[in-house]
Amino acid sequence: MSPYTEGQDGVRAVADAAGLTAAGWDSLLGAEDFFQTPRWLTVQEHNSGTAMDFLVRERGGVPVAGLVTAWADTSVAWLLARPDAMLRRALERDVPEAATVLREVAGGDPDSLLPSLVCGGRHLGRTRTLASAGATEEDLAALLDRAEAMAADRGAATVCFPHVESGPRRCSGGATCR
Repeated sequence: MSPYTEGQDGVRAVADAAGLTAAGWDSLLGAEDFFQTPRWLTVQEHNSGTAMDFLVRERGGVPVAGLVTAWADTSVAWLLARPDAMLRRALERDVPEAATVLREVAGGDPDSLLPSLVCGGRHLGRTRTLASAGATEEDLAALLDRAEAMAADRGAATVCFPHVESGPRRCSGGATCR
């Protein structure tokens, strides 16, 4: 029996973290991806108190990109990855962009950002969309499209990538991707 189900877009939803290795997830990991290893994600899945999903984009039967998602609502205690709490904290600290985000994205109310599908994993720092050296922008777009469809199906108000690294995208093996 397969550990995942295939979508029409070449994106497979892996049933749980225990199925990630069989789905080829390990081939997408680089040296800085400890918090996205199947072993760590299994711990997160059991301790997070929320639904987590794992998506793998394949081309020709080979994994080329992966994405971890977690559901965030008011019942979730990990405030450092919830978009409402991050926006409130940014407002308290007078982060220049926070007022604009509050007005333009949250309609003046941080609570309007929930529920949210949080992408890239729930651990702070070193979270990203996993990508092999052969991954293309279309591969990453397919993952995002699937995540947005999942969010819409579940009634999410937002899809959030709370901790996006700056600089060139790193692929498995430490290579810089296109």
